[in-house]
Amino acid sequence: MYGFPGQTPARWAANLEAAIALNPEHLSFYGLVIEEGTQFYRDAVRGRLVIPGEDAMADLYEIGRGRLAESGFLQYEVSNFAKPDRACRHNLGYWTDREWLGVGPSAHSYLDGDRFCNAASLEDYHRLVSGGERPVLERETGTPELRAREALAFGLRMARGVDLKPLGKRYALDLGARFRTPIERLAAGRWLVLEETVLKPTYAGLAVADELAMAFL
Repeated sequence: MYGFPGQTPARWAANLEAAIALNPEHLSFYGLVIEEGTQFYRDAVRGRLVIPGEDAMADLYEIGRGRLAESGFLQYEVSNFAKPDRACRHNLGYWTDREWLGVGPSAHSYLDGDRFCNAASLEDYHRLVSGGERPVLERETGTPELRAREALAFGLRMARGVDLKPLGKRYALDLGARFRTPIERLAAGRWLVLEETVLKPTYAGLAVADELAMAFL
């Protein structure tokens, strides 16, 4: 993780070198996010913590992705890097519109186009299951267009991008036509590139994947 209070590029680089020295097959790194309601947040608001600004965070991110590339890691997603053929299959499932079933309190699932989550309380979960009821408390039923938008947004977090043809076939939509305007605008800004039917972020675009996603949601 980078972006700690007072963290310098030199200290971040030292952390990277220590991780690389362990010779892992896979590494992930994320920028620190200060959540409202936490002591970190209150201290930051009061000026007790010196938090890196957006430009400094961007610099730390670039230091990280550059150093890992030099060490033989391939960036396959915004925050994930792996040696060849060692990308995390679990992570890839979320970004390639695969379904999953979550089991237990607070678990989230994505099945048959619906997203739903279980009761967070262990007591509520046990009560519902023991009574023969499904422990699902919240459910979002998706439309084909909504799921296609989400698949694009998540897929553009990956360096390989999204193949619009099979995705469009799955949801019976012409995605190239449906999203022509944002695709052309982002391609003109050199954030995205369309190679035949594959839409992928550029090197610069991958660093701002969250912003790219908003163009399709």
